[in-house]
Order: sequence, then structure tokens, then C-alpha cells
Amino acid sequence: MMVLDKNNYKLGEPLIIKMYYDQIKDMSGDITIEVIHIYDWYDEVFNINTHGEIKNHELECIVNHHLEKGFYALRYIKINNILIYGYDDRFDISSNDYFSISMEGIPSNYAITHKKIIEARENEFAKNKLLDSGEGHTLFDAYVFVKNIRVKSRIQYGSIEAIPFDNLGNESEVLNVDSFFKAINLSLDLSHIINTKGRPTAVFYIKNIVATNGRQAELYAIEMAETLSVAFTLTTRGNGEIYAIAMLNTVEQTSCVNVLNRIYTGDLLLLGDQGFTIRKYYEAFLNSSSLKFYVQLLNEAEREHNRIYKYYKLWLILEELAKTKNYVGRDMRKWNGDYVVDKKGLRVRITDESLNIVFELTRNHFSHEAEQIVLKNGKTISRKDFLSICYQRRCCCAHHGKCFMDNPTICDSSKAQCVRCKENNIRENFFQSKYEDEILVKFENMVYSIVQKEVQSEVGIIIKEQNLVASFLENQ
Repeated sequence: MMVLDKNNYKLGEPLIIKMYYDQIKDMSGDITIEVIHIYDWYDEVFNINTHGEIKNHELECIVNHHLEKGFYALRYIKINNILIYGYDDRFDISSNDYFSISMEGIPSNYAITHKKIIEARENEFAKNKLLDSGEGHTLFDAYVFVKNIRVKSRIQYGSIEAIPFDNLGNESEVLNVDSFFKAINLSLDLSHIINTKGRPTAVFYIKNIVATNGRQAELYAIEMAETLSVAFTLTTRGNGEIYAIAMLNTVEQTSCVNVLNRIYTGDLLLLGDQGFTIRKYYEAFLNSSSLKFYVQLLNEAEREHNRIYKYYKLWLILEELAKTKNYVGRDMRKWNGDYVVDKKGLRVRITDESLNIVFELTRNHFSHEAEQIVLKNGKTISRKDFLSICYQRRCCCAHHGKCFMDNPTICDSSKAQCVRCKENNIRENFFQSKYEDEILVKFENMVYSIVQKEVQSEVGIIIKEQNLVASFLENQ
């Protein structure tokens, strides 16, 4: 059954859906159409929402949209959340459900075209990864298990594939805590803190690794998985950690599983599955050790629970990035770009003081924004003062190991930076969340934004490739 009026549309031309459905009474309501946009290396799934009516068991509706040029497939149609066409539990697409928008090629069989695209992806993914061409080498497949990364569907990033998997709980940790207290004859009720679905996981799959032995292949797989994990960190703050790896010798039909004893830290702040962005970052990190280094520092900072330590780690990232810009010796500028001058009217030069170069780095990234930062209590603070607070806390970490806001010898009330820091500080407690420290939250978001912009400046414009799709359509 064909529900679309045709298979090839002009840009902006509405889709017309007409179908007969005898298993439901007449009704009108919200129509949800799930569509798949087929790119070279990734299928993007999204919904189009409209309104329609089933009358005499027939549905006919005009679907206005903003779909861009490309190759698409219709996955299912629902009315008032009732499935009336297709499948919502599997990707089973009828040959009549493919369509294209403003693509030059019109193949005789869209389903065959989609199959060729999938085969091209698989061929790219299945290429041998040659680590050792000497005698005695064999083939390995690697499955790397990563926690704190959420993947919504299987996606291939060139030579590595991310597969969604189940969540991890914290039962083992709770049982460990319980056994400790039992050992010292204390009985505590810990049932309320058991979380069986607390941490999302994914499996990174790497196929056809040519290596002399399993250990060589395993080290390669871990390096590739960590690189992809770093790409996820920048786009989702997923803070992926490898907790197990399974190596399969596909020639000898043997296997080896290694469970890594790593500790979970960090928080999943944002959910996202930006396939093209992550693929581009992954490729960039493979080619640039410095880019990967900065994002790994960011990953470590995000995992840090101690808020004063976190200030230190976040500041370190900005300081090291600023050093690469060679700001020292340049004219110092205010936030609005005006030159800073001394009492004689002479321009002041930027020194190598950390606060100065980090301010210049920040100014270069955010000077288009207002200089004043608004806090929750309505108070405003300048960017320079904001950074001085962050720098003061970084210094307290470096020189004292923690905050001493109640120690007048260390937190000197005669120093403006100490007073400013104390006025905007919070009281420490054991169960404190970093989100209670508004300065830290804003600083962390600032660092993430700067690192993302630095990486994006190296990566360039991220293009959702569909050249392969176009070539298959044109050659039908």
C-alpha cells in the first residue's frame, strides 16, 4: 500500500498522505508522522506533527513541512498516539515509503538505493585495521563497554560503531556499604538509595582488527573508544568511562573479557546524539593530540566532585589555552575593546599573569555579550570580577587545598579579591551539589563553550554528507 501521493517532491512542496484503515472508527486528532532522513553515514529520525481526520475509514491530510533537500523514508503514522501505519518497534520500511526532495536522481527502486547506502556504510566500517602485517597476525573484533554515555540508536562513526545498551545500577556499591556497617555492628536501612537504572551505557564495536595478539588489539580498541568517548564529552557532557572490553578472535573462535575496575564519577548533564558532530570531532581528535588533550582535561574537570578542585581543573584548561594564543605583550583591552591606559595615558601591555591572559581569551570569545553577569539574587558582576573570583578559588586550591573563607589570615579582608570571593561564596557541606555554587555553574558553562568554539574553529563547518546518497540516486 502506498500512502504518499508520489516519491519525489520539490523543495517546500507538501506531502499528501492518503490511506484506508478499517480497524478504527472515524475520528479526528493529532497526526504524528515519523520520518527518517537518510544521509551518507547516519539516519536521522524525527517527527512531523499535523492534524487530520479519519472519515469512512479513510485518512487524507496535507503535510506542510520544512524538510531540506535529501533522501527520506516514512516509518510510521499515528493518530492520537494510535498506530495506524508502519511500525514503531522496528525499522521495517516498505519500498513505497521512500521519497526524495529536490534530488536529481529518481531511482526505479528506492529500497535498493537504501540497501546500497547501508552496504557502503558497512564496507567502510568493516575495513581491516592493520596493526601488524607480520607473520602470525590474526583478526579480532572488539566490544568496548562504556558507561555514562547515552546513545539512542546504532550509529557508525567510520571505523567504530556505537550501540545503545541497558543502564547500570548501583546495587554493588550499596551492598558494599551495607557490608561495611554490618562488619562494625551497625544496622542501616539503605534500600532507599538503591538505583537500578542510574547510569546509561553504550557498546563501542570495532571490527576486523589485524593484530599479532589480543593485547595489542585490545589496546588499540581502548584508544579508539576513548577517542570517541571524548567526542561525546564535548557534545553531551556524557563523561564516558570504559568499564569492560570483550575481544573476539574471529579466526580461532576464542574470546577474552576484561572487566576494568574504574570508579564512576561525574554527572550526565545533557542528553544528545549528534551523530555528525561527534563523527567530525572523533576524526579531528584522531588527527590532533592537542585538541583531544584539552577535551580530556575537560572530561576530568567534569568528573571532579570537589568544587574547589573543580575550579582548579577548569581554570587550568583556560590558562593552557590562553598560553597558546601569545597574548603576552599585546595591548590590554577592556571588555568593550577599548585600550587600557595607565596614569600617563600610555597603553598597558598584557603580562603573563594568569588572570590577564584568561580574561583576554574570554573577551575574544564573548565580547559580543554583555560585560555584566546577572546572578540569581539580582546582583550584577563584571566579567573581570567574575573571573577574579574563579581565579581566587583556583589559588586557594593550589596553595591551601580547600576554601578558607572563615580564616582571616588566609581569606584577608584587606584584599579585594578575597572579599569579592567571600561575598559570592557558599558554605561547604558533605552532601553539597556543585549546582548550589552559581559561580561554578556559570564558570563551567563558560569553559565548555570556549573549548567547543576552539574545537569547532579547527573542525570547520560540520556538513551532513549526502554525496553518496546523491550518487546512488543519480546512477539508478
